[in-house]
Amino acid sequence: MRNRDARRFAIVKRMSRKSEELIRKLVQIQEQAHITMEELPGTQKLARDRLKLIVGLAGYIATALRLDEQRERQPEVAALAEDAPRKTLQ
Repeated sequence: MRNRDARRFAIVKRMSRKSEELIRKLVQIQEQAHITMEELPGTQKLARDRLKLIVGLAGYIATALRLDEQRERQPEVAALAEDAPRKTLQ
């Protein structure tokens, strides 16, 4: 049992490091896209729109990774959140 827990801990630790590295890379992508958007002339609307999509996508992926990491660290909190009734927008 302890051996299995130790292996699981090692896997989670490696995944956590990889997630942190991936999040750092996504933040760099967002920063570079923002800089590029600021430098583009206003006439290049299509390029600006594509950069906005890149920024949004990188932010979404980074947030999803952070949330997954939090759920792994606190499984009982994640289970409660999943069981809680969700409010719908009206």
